[in-house]
Amino acid sequence: MLWSHLTRSGLKLPALLLPVILYCTSCVSTSEVMQSWVGKNESDLVSRWGAPDSSTQTSDGKRVLTWKTLWNDANNIYTCRKSFTIDSEGKVERWAYNGCPSY
Repeated sequence: MLWSHLTRSGLKLPALLLPVILYCTSCVSTSEVMQSWVGKNESDLVSRWGAPDSSTQTSDGKRVLTWKTLWNDANNIYTCRKSFTIDSEGKVERWAYNGCPSY
């Protein structure tokens, strides 16, 4: 029934799948997003992500900025932590995350 309606209205299956295909090709992993910040300025990161939930000074003069978000599945609530280490020149040096969903 739906197919006959779609073909009569001029819509074809590829046109219906286009949004799905575009959505999937625009998906990037958490690692890819995090890695894209390496070498960038701290100010750009904070401008884009907002103020971090915490900031810690390390013994070697670097800073670790951490953002926390909550997410849940059918049974539990989790805390996702995404952290960036900022070097003495104000550049993102490395990153880490834990407790985040994997899609």
